[in-house]
Amino acid sequence: MATKEQEEIDLLFFIKKINQFFKRVARALFDALGFIRRNWIIILVLILAGVGYGYYVQSNTSPSQKAKVLLRINFDSVNYVYSLVENLNENIKDGTLVVEDKELNKVKALELKPIINFRDILEKYDENDRRLDILLRNIDYEFEDDDEFSQLPETFRSEYKYHFLNVVVSGNATEATLTALINFINSNEVLQEIKAVSVESIEDRIESNEETIAQINEVLEKYKVDDNRPGTSSTQLYVVDNFDIADIFESKMTLQKEMEGLRRDLVFSKDVVVNVNKPQLYRNLGITSNKMVFYPVLFLFVFFLLALLRTFYFSLKRIAEEE
Repeated sequence: MATKEQEEIDLLFFIKKINQFFKRVARALFDALGFIRRNWIIILVLILAGVGYGYYVQSNTSPSQKAKVLLRINFDSVNYVYSLVENLNENIKDGTLVVEDKELNKVKALELKPIINFRDILEKYDENDRRLDILLRNIDYEFEDDDEFSQLPETFRSEYKYHFLNVVVSGNATEATLTALINFINSNEVLQEIKAVSVESIEDRIESNEETIAQINEVLEKYKVDDNRPGTSSTQLYVVDNFDIADIFESKMTLQKEMEGLRRDLVFSKDVVVNVNKPQLYRNLGITSNKMVFYPVLFLFVFFLLALLRTFYFSLKRIAEEE
């Protein structure tokens, strides 16, 4: 019986506290509405002033823009290009970038990120290459919730062919700004030397492979003549200059495959850094983008904050005087 009475008392106490809470909320809302009613002229002036100032600021400034440029970096120069972009970004932030092209002054920030492609890595290592096995064993992988790689170590960065250049530019920038940026990177003297040496090396390699394939064709032609001689068995193992004819075929196919890759590299070798997409500029919109909304809200926030601090101050003063 005593327990039941105690539970009823606790329930009544709980209901009383809830009623007190709602009364305090209602009183606070009533006081807030009263404050707004008493100061509606000031509030209206602040809103109009915020809208006017926001319109002025928005008319004289343009929000920044962004672009994502897909790049192919040639001639094993990835690490150097990354260093170049990082230094360029630091110079832009420090305001120490001095260039003649005015388009480059519209660049506000840039960041280079690799597009992870395991095929780019595997193409540079044989399947029995112990170096690849050692690299993979010493990697700490990080996973997202969807079990995809969120980050790969810097070890493999230079192996990727394609990269995204994330660029932030001013509001009056155009696609010409992005073109000027790529041209500026490619104009680096070291990259120009790398390009010249690499293109010459590729062309020499292609010429050498063509000569080797021609020699292989001569050997195969000789084999064809010998194969047509009377008394030759189709199941006989043929050896030409101490080489199995199957090895010669395999060598030719390997060279032809390499030639395809080299010719493909030449197509993209007009520059070290090649833009392979048509990037579109888009507005870098954020909370403060709409100035005609941002400034009225800011002015009202400051006004209500000062009013709250004023009320709090006088409450403390009244308590101090009562004591």
